[in-house]
Amino acid sequence: MYVQDVLRNTLAEEVVQVLHQRAGHLYVCGSLSMAGDVARTIEGILAHRLGISAPQASQYLSRLKVNSFLLLLIFYNIVFNN
Repeated sequence: MYVQDVLRNTLAEEVVQVLHQRAGHLYVCGSLSMAGDVARTIEGILAHRLGISAPQASQYLSRLKVNSFLLLLIFYNIVFNN
């Protein structure tokens, strides 16, 4: 099970409450490879729950990022060869 699966299947209502109804903050930490999937999942949740289009959800998510209500912390591995 991936972060986006938990968000979609278990926490969708909480995501909307935190980001839309309460103007709270949502922090998601993970690898670079999962960041796009998580962002698309949050967009999908917002579109479905708020009854807006996918482009509107994408714009909404972009505004949240700019206003610091959503922060995706991306970790990546750096391999040093001696």
